[in-house]
Amino acid sequence: MSWQAGEIIRLHRTPGIDHRALVIGLRYSHCAVAKPAQHSSRFRLAGLYPFEVTALTAIAMVLIALGFNGLSADLKSVRYSLNAAINLVPLTFIAGLLLAGSAEWLKRRELRVFARQVFNPAWLLLWLRLWIACWLATYAYFWLKVYTPLINSTLWDDWLWSVDRWLHLGVQPTVWLSEVMATSGAAGWLALWYQLWLLTVVLALAFFAAGRDASLRRGVAHGCVLMWGAGCWLYLALPAWGPVFAHADEWVLPAVVRDIAGPAHELLWTNYQQVIGAPAGEAAFNHTLGIAALPSLHVGFHWLFALWARHIAMPLFWLFAVMTAATQVACVLTGWHYAVDGYAGMALAWAAYRAARALEGVPAQAEAAKENAGTRPA
Repeated sequence: MSWQAGEIIRLHRTPGIDHRALVIGLRYSHCAVAKPAQHSSRFRLAGLYPFEVTALTAIAMVLIALGFNGLSADLKSVRYSLNAAINLVPLTFIAGLLLAGSAEWLKRRELRVFARQVFNPAWLLLWLRLWIACWLATYAYFWLKVYTPLINSTLWDDWLWSVDRWLHLGVQPTVWLSEVMATSGAAGWLALWYQLWLLTVVLALAFFAAGRDASLRRGVAHGCVLMWGAGCWLYLALPAWGPVFAHADEWVLPAVVRDIAGPAHELLWTNYQQVIGAPAGEAAFNHTLGIAALPSLHVGFHWLFALWARHIAMPLFWLFAVMTAATQVACVLTGWHYAVDGYAGMALAWAAYRAARALEGVPAQAEAAKENAGTRPA
């Protein structure tokens, strides 16, 4: 019982007090106690949340950069990307509800309360806005990434190769891993895990987007938008192919890894050649198959989700931490990335997490954990 309710009961026993007013006061006191703290964004612009402003800014900056360099996004790619996003809607919605509902059940909360909180217009509208922002950010990300060789042709592979060796005290991680894992059965599993990265990210984002905490949902989406937005500009600043293309003569890809990752290597390299050889104004290539190394967003996104998972439950954090470690090893083993790319991806994830948390008004981990112990509507 709150002190407000106790005071009302004391007054109720006092002669001459209007009992109807006390009943209203008691109801007000009950609502004040039952209603959890709400956390709003630091600012709103024309009714838009910060994550939406960031997404629109990201796509505007990319389109301006492309236009400045005599390039443009193909209208066919809009339909292609939009159709892919629309086809994902049922999967992300159902999967998100199942995953978030399972988390509620594991916390021994009533699923009926969860259902009432998520199936309301405000929750559904925010869910839709989150995915639209992510679609805009990925669309901008893909185009700047794939057009990077036409804007900045300077390659940093030799420098990244040297940095890798320096960071690891003279040991080249790519060469060392390929030798250690050459006959290991784990090599194939790691290569397969890397192939499943997109599925894991879609499911993780679906899980966070289906939660009850509105500020946390916005924060996760904003973090993702920042990752895509900043990642593509880092690709443009430090273009690199990755060890599998730039240093293929200095190490040998394990046979089992080559069988799994080889087709994707060939697909992206063929698309890269089409990009640099495409006639001006003609996009005779797939805009989603660009080549870049620093930072590794594969590693970065798993670490970003690990950071956000601390706001829900520490076991979930450890799950994403293990996923991050596996992705870090896999991205080097398959030759897509230098080891430093993964470290840069984790640093970018931390920066995106901190910025998104501040802009969307997400409470600190300890405060969030305390509030998650009770009910907290979206």
